[in-house]
Amino acid sequence: MMSSAGNPRPTGAEAALSFGRDAVNDGRQTARPRDALLVHPDDADAAVLAAQLRRLGWRVSLAWPLPHKAPVPESLVVVAIADDNIAEVGRWLAGHDGVVLGVLLDQHTRLVERIGELGLAGVLARPIRLATLQAQVQIAQAQLAWIRRLQGKASHLEVQLRARRTIEHATRILMVARDLGSEQAYEALRSRAMAERCAITEMASRIIDQARDW
Repeated sequence: MMSSAGNPRPTGAEAALSFGRDAVNDGRQTARPRDALLVHPDDADAAVLAAQLRRLGWRVSLAWPLPHKAPVPESLVVVAIADDNIAEVGRWLAGHDGVVLGVLLDQHTRLVERIGELGLAGVLARPIRLATLQAQVQIAQAQLAWIRRLQGKASHLEVQLRARRTIEHATRILMVARDLGSEQAYEALRSRAMAERCAITEMASRIIDQARDW
């Protein structure tokens, strides 16, 4: 296929490679070194995978069999999976917070059914093509970022809920101790926090601690 300028238009893997390079160059992909660990038998497939990952901007380390140490946090892990190592892979990946892609060395129903136990972000089947690998990595990274955003929101809501409960507890203490209404007790708590230039939750915690000594 020819472009409007008369030059061949890249297609397939060439187009994916061009996109990956452009993304690295214009900053759409992270500028910091990106670590990828490829755990795969030392064969032609491993060489292809390593070369493709490097073309996509990853700094690749090779290992086989599974290393004793857990993967580096937030790294990309591409691990070969077969019947005889699937349980070990599951233990090795426990707690890893990065993207993990599996490469199926055996392609049969029994192994595929057990893949769900590993919590993989994606699965690659041989032969592995550059465009497929890039798509799997990008989708997995987007999903991981989305999960982390949800976790961050949940954590923020939990902090807010704890703060609200602390303030309500301190307000009830002031209501009983000073014979105040709820609004008056809250205003007393807020005024005291402002006078001492501290957060209202900090002042509420102080009042709760003092009430334990009464």
